[in-house]
Amino acid sequence: MHLPTALVNRLFPCRWIASILLIFLVDVATWLALSRSGGPSVVQNQDKILHVLGFFVLSCLGYVSLSFDFFPRLKRFSRRLALFNGMIWLCYGLFIEAAQSWLSYRSASPGDLLADCLGIAAGTAFIYLLRIHPKGPDDAPR
Repeated sequence: MHLPTALVNRLFPCRWIASILLIFLVDVATWLALSRSGGPSVVQNQDKILHVLGFFVLSCLGYVSLSFDFFPRLKRFSRRLALFNGMIWLCYGLFIEAAQSWLSYRSASPGDLLADCLGIAAGTAFIYLLRIHPKGPDDAPR
């Protein structure tokens, strides 16, 4: 068994745990994005860094959840599934920015949406490079 897939199987012995964790993280991310701003920034561009990291994690967990829970018959990295996953998170980023534009204490930013896109792209590349997906018999170590 390939190491990253074995790690995913060990981290999520019951595959639905990844989906539950994803739902929890989406709830937390939405609450953080729509609540009043926290304390002062520790580093310059902290907001953009947090957008990239957040969407990286959401994109990775989303692909794992989709491929292991909803499409387990896929036995290799699926570009269609990666595109679908990316579109889901892009729509989520657009929703967050639209909702922030309606709030008097938050503001929407095209830079935040760009940071979201970078996080999604980095997460998809990470999943692709580590080959984290359900394995078939043709994926035996060579």
